Amino acid sequence: MRGQVVTPQGLGIIGIRVSVDRDSRFGFTLTRQGGWFDVLVNGGGAVTLQFQRSPFRPLTRTVFVPWNQIVVLPPVQMQINDNDEHDDISFISVPSNLAYSFLSTSHYRFLEDNPSPIAICLEHDHELLSPHLTSTWMPNGIGSVPGKNFIFAETQVVQESLKIPGSEIHLLYKSSQASGYRSIVRMQLTHDRIPDTLTHVHVGVQIEGSLHVKTYEADPNLRHIFAWNKRNVFKQKVYGIAMARISIGYEHATCRGIVWETRTVKLQGFDVDISDIGGWGLDIHHHYNFHEGILQKGDGATIHLKEFPRIGWR
Repeated sequence: MRGQVVTPQGLGIIGIRVSVDRDSRFGFTLTRQGGWFDVLVNGGGAVTLQFQRSPFRPLTRTVFVPWNQIVVLPPVQMQINDNDEHDDISFISVPSNLAYSFLSTSHYRFLEDNPSPIAICLEHDHELLSPHLTSTWMPNGIGSVPGKNFIFAETQVVQESLKIPGSEIHLLYKSSQASGYRSIVRMQLTHDRIPDTLTHVHVGVQIEGSLHVKTYEADPNLRHIFAWNKRNVFKQKVYGIAMARISIGYEHATCRGIVWETRTVKLQGFDVDISDIGGWGLDIHHHYNFHEGILQKGDGATIHLKEFPRIGWR
């Protein structure tokens, strides 16, 4: 789990003690520059965190943490004045960068939060302002035909196959194994017509604990390309498939808040270098990733077994 502890003005606080409530086995950590913190917990259920530091009021926050995922929390706001009439639980902080406000949408609320009434923006047309996202990930990668080369336009991958003389074995090269290859999501943010009240369009992407934001001035036919380096927030390689949560925010001059449209897309992480022959592989070598249920074949084909329907035996 990772998150940020801020003041009511949205400024990060250094030195806040963060620990798992009533469980000393996980130890504690202190917030660093910008108020950010990281803490390791057991997933698969609700986890309650404690936030303490004088002269701030102690806080507890409970959030659901899935298995084997990096969860980014909404900003945690600390209060100093004990006589503050506002309940610290229902008080929602406003990030200094409005593009980060997608973290405070209903999907990310703490379990203690009482959802406030949603402000209605009458100027927002959900049909006119409907984002369209396209990912380069394909459910099943296509294998090569021995001795032939291919260019896969959808995934922007070049695949080359060479026969080893005196055998039926082929060497295979895929450009997706190169260090500079990125998994891409193309976003159509606006179309030919936009409302006159639309001033800005915000893009927020959360993937493997990393946050990426971008803000555009409102214009017709706005497009944005997100390129992922296939690493998590700790710079570790991510193998298999990663789920990206993408939020598109539309800011109107006549509305108080930003109207967010949220989508989830799958992105391809690193493939296992099976043969490790200078970036090339052998078409007879295969690898099975049992964690993700992915069969990676030596001829370049990739079979995602989790995408197939389950078969029950009687």
